[in-house]
Amino acid sequence: MTDGELREINSKPPASEMLPLIFNNSTRVNSMEAGCSNCDKDIPATQIRGDMLRINEHCISFSGHGFCYQCRTVTPIECRFSDDGSMLVKDGSGWRRSMIMQEKTGLVVMARSWLKTLAKFLRG
Repeated sequence: MTDGELREINSKPPASEMLPLIFNNSTRVNSMEAGCSNCDKDIPATQIRGDMLRINEHCISFSGHGFCYQCRTVTPIECRFSDDGSMLVKDGSGWRRSMIMQEKTGLVVMARSWLKTLAKFLRG
């Protein structure tokens, strides 16, 4: 990755500043984390940078990168959150669907399990 690419990624806002995501039907995504594509350590939303885009009233897309400070790896992240409680995560073989995890306080996304699967796929 070039210095210019790293500067561009760093110019994007952290995912933590974009949360919670709130849909018209009151579905909420309160948190987000990923797994490092190299060491599988957790990457919190404060270390994930990118762009959120509301595709339509039912779908919000995120495209960005997670920074692992443990092993100094940049992990690409692309996912879509839906107001029906599902999410899609893009990996090397296409889009994979999962349900957003639920907690007593409401819908909370823990993209970690999907993104850890993606990380393992990227490692080969």
